[in-house]
Amino acid sequence: MSHPALEVLTAAPVPFAEDGALLMKTYEAMLARIKPHTQGVFVNGTTAEFPSLDDTERVDLLKAAIAAFGADKVVAHIGAPSLRQVLRHAEAASELGISRMAALTPYFLPCDFAQIHEFYAAVTQAFPQLSTFVYLFPERSGIDVSPEELAQLTAIDGIAGAKLSGRPNDQFERYAKLAAPGSRIYSGDDSSYPKVAAAGGAGIVSGVSSAFPELFGQLTRCLMAKADDPTATEAAQAHVASVVRAVGPTITRLKYALSTRYNETWGTRMPLPAVDQETRTVINALT
Repeated sequence: MSHPALEVLTAAPVPFAEDGALLMKTYEAMLARIKPHTQGVFVNGTTAEFPSLDDTERVDLLKAAIAAFGADKVVAHIGAPSLRQVLRHAEAASELGISRMAALTPYFLPCDFAQIHEFYAAVTQAFPQLSTFVYLFPERSGIDVSPEELAQLTAIDGIAGAKLSGRPNDQFERYAKLAAPGSRIYSGDDSSYPKVAAAGGAGIVSGVSSAFPELFGQLTRCLMAKADDPTATEAAQAHVASVVRAVGPTITRLKYALSTRYNETWGTRMPLPAVDQETRTVINALT
């Protein structure tokens, strides 16, 4: 089966110096490396440690992504705890010419589904010209949205689809099946690309593709081939799965892979787990 609309959107990590300074030239070099292999870039998301970024930095990172990929291939994450903040980030993205944005569910304080629905309706009403994606990541947000509830959210005018990270991927097929017709549903699970394609998903939002873009590019070509070649697809998926096992699921592992593969500084700004020596050895063998 051919999947002509599949996408790998690289969930772009952000390099920091030891003092926490943003290393823009290193970020730009990463974007240049991944461009030939993926279909776009997801900016200011979880992999970017977005809670640690100030407003100016978020805009600067969007500008760099636009310069590398073009505005049409950039998805701006506009998530923040309050609607006021989200609308401010959406305005900044819109002014840059970006047409796709994703918003994590409201997070930190609990809220019910009526408030979640009101939140996304308010975003789309404020920016009807943009395509807005619901972003589910209950392990980070503390908010669970069921497949039936996502179906209601994707029925809102202006909601183009969703990105599923964490637990929702256990029910990816059901989320995709119940979503409103035409919705593009992405998985945040780097290792799930063939399963997502088989379920009618739009593709994956992949942090690991920032360090190994060529492997994801090869897998995309196999999945999108006009004539199925199961052997080639299985081989490409096996390569992807091997790097995902080693590099996922932590940002520090990913940044260690980037640091060793390209001899660059890829520090973190938020307190995150260290990479043990055994894992370093495995990653070194891959890079």
